[in-house]
Amino acid sequence: MTDYGTEAKREPIDEAELERMSREFIRSSLGGLDSEIGAVRERNIRAYNGAAEGDFAPPDILDRSTFVSTDVADTVDGMLPQIIDVFVSDEKAVEAKPKKGGPEALAVARTVTGYLNHLFYDQNEGLNILYDWFQDAGLQKVGFAKAWAEEEKEDARQEYEQQTPDQLAMLLQDGVELEAEPEIDENGLLSFTVIDRSQSVKIRADCIPSNEMRVGPTSKWGADPIAIGEVRQKPRFELEEMGYDLENVGGEGVTLNAESDALLGDGFGEAENELHDSHKLYEYAELYFKLDVDGDGVAEWVQLCLINGTLMTHEKVDDHPYAFFSFMPLAHAFYGNCPADRAYGIQKENTNLGRLMLDNLAFAVNGRNYVNTNANVNIDDLLDNRPGGLVRGQGENGVTPIPTQQIPQSAWQMQEWLNVKLENRTGFTRYSQGMDADSLNKTATGVQIITGKSEMRLKLMTRFAALGVKTLFRKMLKLAVAHQSAEQWFEVNGEYVAVRPNEWRDQFNIKINVGLGHGTRQEKMQAVGAMIPLQQMGMQVGVVRPEHIANTIRLGAEVNEFKNPEQFCDEQAQGLPNPEQFAQMQQQMQELQQENVQLKGDSQLKQAELGLKHREIDLKEQELGLKAVQGEQELALKSRDAERADHETSVKSAETQHKMQQTDDEGERIAALEQQMAQVVGLLQQLAPPQGQDGAQGMDAPQEPMA
Repeated sequence: MTDYGTEAKREPIDEAELERMSREFIRSSLGGLDSEIGAVRERNIRAYNGAAEGDFAPPDILDRSTFVSTDVADTVDGMLPQIIDVFVSDEKAVEAKPKKGGPEALAVARTVTGYLNHLFYDQNEGLNILYDWFQDAGLQKVGFAKAWAEEEKEDARQEYEQQTPDQLAMLLQDGVELEAEPEIDENGLLSFTVIDRSQSVKIRADCIPSNEMRVGPTSKWGADPIAIGEVRQKPRFELEEMGYDLENVGGEGVTLNAESDALLGDGFGEAENELHDSHKLYEYAELYFKLDVDGDGVAEWVQLCLINGTLMTHEKVDDHPYAFFSFMPLAHAFYGNCPADRAYGIQKENTNLGRLMLDNLAFAVNGRNYVNTNANVNIDDLLDNRPGGLVRGQGENGVTPIPTQQIPQSAWQMQEWLNVKLENRTGFTRYSQGMDADSLNKTATGVQIITGKSEMRLKLMTRFAALGVKTLFRKMLKLAVAHQSAEQWFEVNGEYVAVRPNEWRDQFNIKINVGLGHGTRQEKMQAVGAMIPLQQMGMQVGVVRPEHIANTIRLGAEVNEFKNPEQFCDEQAQGLPNPEQFAQMQQQMQELQQENVQLKGDSQLKQAELGLKHREIDLKEQELGLKAVQGEQELALKSRDAERADHETSVKSAETQHKMQQTDDEGERIAALEQQMAQVVGLLQQLAPPQGQDGAQGMDAPQEPMA
């Protein structure tokens, strides 16, 4: 019984077999030049260009309309700005978040965020990559991008004059080379030229044309293909610069194919002779297979490079370098649909309808006339149905106009029906462009319903695009960790920081987020402004600190597209109590409030006791009145007792008043603390951005850098 898995042993695959497999892959792969996918891509590109050819070729009749509708271009070009804006509107194409860990992991994630945006926007043309990538996906079913690491040589020359030998030695220690022997003047100073031949590794990213990509025939949406690569035409000098020896490469130079002609223009390859032999084109294939090449039972990624079908190099690699996505994926298939596919049929019908209407209008303005030539009618003239044409014949009348039917109302209704059909197919409506439509509901509710459905379709396409963009950034981060050992400097929030990407070994703890620009700037500013009242409420219960308010202010500055939000507030508010002092003040206020409640209770008790004493005195006086007949001694005794009681009452009343005075003093202290807290909240409100309409210019303009 055969064992499989890691214990399985197979025969290693030799170079001849690898070359045969590569040729077979190029022949049978999805997306090849002679495949149905290739034909559809070429068709969509020609429709996008509005060329009057193929399905849009006009009738071969002089002066007939050659109008071609541009529904494919209108749909794709109208959608791209809205989708791309989601990725670049806040100057961050990508944001890294830690999957786990504490403040240290969060700090690393922030550095990774700045570094990836630096790679994408500074070292590579990030906006151009996204535009080309998304346009390919809109026109050619699937868009492809690639990330790779390449070595770059500086080869910089620098001349120096009147330098000392020590200065020359210091330069040579930096790794530069002398171009020639130094010249020594009469003062012993040196003049020389040095060459910096240092090499550095750059992380590159670019969009790969869809017509150059090939994927395995068993590939499906949502899973990595087991075979993928690109086949393109390269001039001889580029291949030689890559280190290839073409002396033993068979086959002649190749020419551009029909799909490339459609992309570049049919006249691009009209010159039959190259400028020079070094410009001769060769077919260069860079393929990636997941194979068990060495027969150890484990399939690994292998890179194979072929020129004109001849295997030149092969080596093991960690992964393939491609990221891809489809705006309208099809389940269980690699190639889905695209907006151009949905708009193509409508463009054909709109083209035919537009030509009929234009021809009818031309006939109405320049009608054809009947010419009597003795009632003999020239059949060729009748067949030549062009505006202003003559039909020769023989009859009674010398010149007779031939009536032309006016454009019926049903034709305009048909055009409107086709436009609605296009919107339903693509999800992109005329309301998305701010255009008027007399035939549709223009009420606020009607427009909201129409645009709401359209936005849902666009958001779904944007989410599919985000899958591909995430993959691209993950591959760029992986390449940086593997190849970037030198110190890298880049700008983050107005400050330059230095990092060594190869130290980020825990790259799998990083989560990549893209598509950060949802909502307009006004909507974001309103959301930020709504946080200020909530934070003020949180300060009263001690769950919000001044640094939280500062974070909100910086976020508001970022939304308003200021480059350095840190200029608007400090990490710790100046002139205000720090968090510990703030918490201590709140605790003191609570203690004083409790003491105030207790003093008020004691005061009420003393007042009740004083009232009871007064009632006792009244009772005593009544008893004295009833016993007035008693002797003067007894009356004097009672009078002294009453005076003693009055004295005690006065003493207790004075004590009670003293207690009440203390209560008033404590109330004044509490009022002073409350006033101080109100001043703190007022200062924090002055730091917060104003709510309401954003008065800045260019509310809807993106910044540019998701992003």
